[in-house]
Amino acid sequence: MKLIKALQMYSTSTMVFPPDSASRAIDYVQKQLHCCGIHNYSDWEKTPWYINTHNNSVPLSCCRDNVVNCTGSLTRPGDLYSEGCEALVVEKLQEIMMYVIWAALAFAAIQLLGMLCACIVLCRRTRDPAYELLITGGTYA
Repeated sequence: MKLIKALQMYSTSTMVFPPDSASRAIDYVQKQLHCCGIHNYSDWEKTPWYINTHNNSVPLSCCRDNVVNCTGSLTRPGDLYSEGCEALVVEKLQEIMMYVIWAALAFAAIQLLGMLCACIVLCRRTRDPAYELLITGGTYA
């Protein structure tokens, strides 16, 4: 789901109880990544949530951790995270993808090493006289 669409669908417990998963996800992202809105906190002014609440504020998940008694009011922008979430989400996803790529490369290297070991064992087996066929003349030994 696009971030813009998620902001448009945002609701809190005052409007819908319990908040839907998209709203909880927005709150979680804003709290964890220390961001607010898509580009900044003013993105909330274009959302139905902001228009319906009539209190000139953004969700409390936009409040900085070190601010006490934060109400999310746009009259006190210093209390809010000023950076938008879009760039931070993309950065975090790229970081996670790098871990996935490195894990896949490590797995491929282990597989390649296993095939190499199997080839070495097979090559030595054909040259070693200790390995000879047990079938001679149609009888089993």
